[in-house]
Amino acid sequence: MERDRHTARPGPDAARAGRAALGASRSPGNRSASASGTTAVLELARILGAGTRPRRTVIFALFGSEETGGLGSSYFREHPPLPLQEIAVNLEFEMLGRADPAVRPDVVWITGWERSNLGPTLAARGAKLVRDPHPEQNFFARSDNYVLAKKGVVAQTISSYGLHSDYHQPSDDLAHVDFKQMDAAIGSLLLPVSWLVNSSFAPKWNEGGKP
Repeated sequence: MERDRHTARPGPDAARAGRAALGASRSPGNRSASASGTTAVLELARILGAGTRPRRTVIFALFGSEETGGLGSSYFREHPPLPLQEIAVNLEFEMLGRADPAVRPDVVWITGWERSNLGPTLAARGAKLVRDPHPEQNFFARSDNYVLAKKGVVAQTISSYGLHSDYHQPSDDLAHVDFKQMDAAIGSLLLPVSWLVNSSFAPKWNEGGKP
């Protein structure tokens, strides 16, 4: 059984600014889903680890077994590297390997846009980010973010999943990954997320938004 793997880069002002957790699900065989999210987390780790230490402590986590009940994220919730109330925000990344035809090709979306001030703030900072165009799918409650959101952490998932038929199928292979889309999707998030982990911005649930 896979649990989770995580590491952290301590920030000098984490006590006041709060910590940030950047995560992805990792399930063997799902290139467009898990591998693209893992790529986003690793690229953010590379960027944030290369310069001055971020103001916030940043936790980079890869959660296993999302599809079998969120076992990895649940393990993290029960055995966090620091108290959950100190985690100011959790951003999950998954299914970024293809463009969603419901939005512009260079755009990704965030689950629970209307639930918090996080998505609109990142968009205002340059992220090519819009609200989830598939509310009927209830993606907010179907990713690892939900495990932490139920504990009060402002936790949401960024994706570009367009409901393609290869999801969780052997055909979800390398040949179907749109690397130009993935590069644009991840690239548009680098500066906004860098701002997030260096700011005093306080992510918060909107009224009625906390699950």
